[in-house]
Amino acid sequence: MIPLLIPIRGVHSAMSRLRKDLDDSLVNNLVEELLSRALRAVPRKEYEIIILTSDGELAARMKSNGYRVVLDDGQSLNKAVAGAVKSLISEHVALLMPDLPQIKEDTFEKIGRVSSLFSQVLVPTFDNGTAFAILERRFWEQDALGESSYSKFVELLDKEHSPFATHIIQEIQRDMDTMEDYEFWGFNLQR
Repeated sequence: MIPLLIPIRGVHSAMSRLRKDLDDSLVNNLVEELLSRALRAVPRKEYEIIILTSDGELAARMKSNGYRVVLDDGQSLNKAVAGAVKSLISEHVALLMPDLPQIKEDTFEKIGRVSSLFSQVLVPTFDNGTAFAILERRFWEQDALGESSYSKFVELLDKEHSPFATHIIQEIQRDMDTMEDYEFWGFNLQR
């Protein structure tokens, strides 16, 4: 079973760029819905879900729902992920960003087909971010998350001559970060 980190700052603090243009309660509901979609999509037989958050209320709720939780100080996604990885014993660690409106169970079937051939997999977003990745633990300690994370991971992996596969998955190629994303999706997020 592969540990799968799902980093989410908090229900009331995630998606800060959208909060500039949309009502907080709408964004809070959006954060909750997208997190729910991500959790429903992950095959629990293959992945141990670990919620990485600085939100104590969310942490308590996730723990009561049976998820493992790692609290972070909320200052840096890279530091939070690196700290969480240090507490794990697995050689490979996966990460799933929780802001993917069209993630489904069959998304993981597509990932599974590639990860059965390659131990390291990068699934980029259209804007050079990373929607999902399975990497050796050492690569999570390299401060590659954030803007252009996909390119940063590719550069690190190439530099180390570490084999990997890039897998473009249409339904998770666009995330929900900006007002442009929100308008793109038309908030067409029916279940």
